[in-house]
Amino acid sequence: MLEDESGRLRVTGEPLHQHFVTGCILAALGTEEADGTFMVIATQCADLPRQPPRWERDDVALSKQKQKAPKRERAGKIALVSGLELTGADDDEVSLDLLVEYLTGEAADPATQAEASKITRLVIAGGSLAKGSPILSREDFAAKKSAARHYGYDASSYNAAPTTRLDEFLCEILPSLPITMLPGASDPSNVALPQQPLHPALFPKTRLYAEPPIETNTTLNGFDAVTNPWLGDIDGYRVLGTGGQTVLDLLKYVKRVKPTEAMEMMLRWRCVAPTAPDTLWCYPFQDEDPLMLKECPHMYFAGCQKKFEKRVIEGPAGEKVLLVSVPKFRTSGKIVLVDMESWDVEVVRLGVKGDKSTKQEIKTNGEDAMEE
Repeated sequence: MLEDESGRLRVTGEPLHQHFVTGCILAALGTEEADGTFMVIATQCADLPRQPPRWERDDVALSKQKQKAPKRERAGKIALVSGLELTGADDDEVSLDLLVEYLTGEAADPATQAEASKITRLVIAGGSLAKGSPILSREDFAAKKSAARHYGYDASSYNAAPTTRLDEFLCEILPSLPITMLPGASDPSNVALPQQPLHPALFPKTRLYAEPPIETNTTLNGFDAVTNPWLGDIDGYRVLGTGGQTVLDLLKYVKRVKPTEAMEMMLRWRCVAPTAPDTLWCYPFQDEDPLMLKECPHMYFAGCQKKFEKRVIEGPAGEKVLLVSVPKFRTSGKIVLVDMESWDVEVVRLGVKGDKSTKQEIKTNGEDAMEE
């Protein structure tokens, strides 16, 4: 079916064999058949919107103040990690300690310390907690229903260990590295997109590093809890990021499509969440839809994916976008490093050898690390 403001129309034709889902925006060229169907000859999507130049937002602000642009230093690398899935148990300690040692430059290997010194920001792309979603699973709901009924707040069902461990983990990194954190599907935030930032009351220690909210999209210097999806600036580049729900939901309806290919579809359709609100919860907006893209980002990452992928796509007006699929750290032990100057993408794997966490194993893959 093809639907717009005037109504619905049943469509047929060879071009419909491409990957389309409910919610994508496109134009169709064709003829009306005798049975009332619309025979599609060709389709065309809106494609990538205008891509702002680097430092455009900062340069515009300086020009309004009648100031000259300062000499900017070479940008470093940003570290992308997702799917920490903290439970507060002891099985989190080894992996988190290795992650903290690598990001803060405390690793034993001098080469590793040199590489870690180039990291200027950590981005946590959702999935920080293993079980923080307000919606119970089918098994948990059945178990809670069969138990004794409680009226009001049940203090015995609340476990503060995961958020406490996450708060400690963030505080270990924040003195030396700023953090931008997006909520995910399992985090204690609202389920409907766009998800609001994680409440500062969850992090009594970390919130001391957070600056008061200001009216800007520029990332802050300390702890920066942002929305999901999130569109902001890092080193002058426009960066779009999600916790991964939009990509995983779209992959349910298409076959033999990689996550980066699904991300490319969203950009060319100019819609971050095309399957919302059909199968992905979305907050209703009346006047303006924040999930529609008005500007093309320079980098687009999606967290909590099954494997790492990277891809560079181009638009009709010379736009270039770096697409990065970030795997879950809980299952893969991988961190993705993106050089904000050369756009080189590396994958760092943290692990242990033997039964005890005595050594740190780091494997770095360069440009050829498209898939693993």
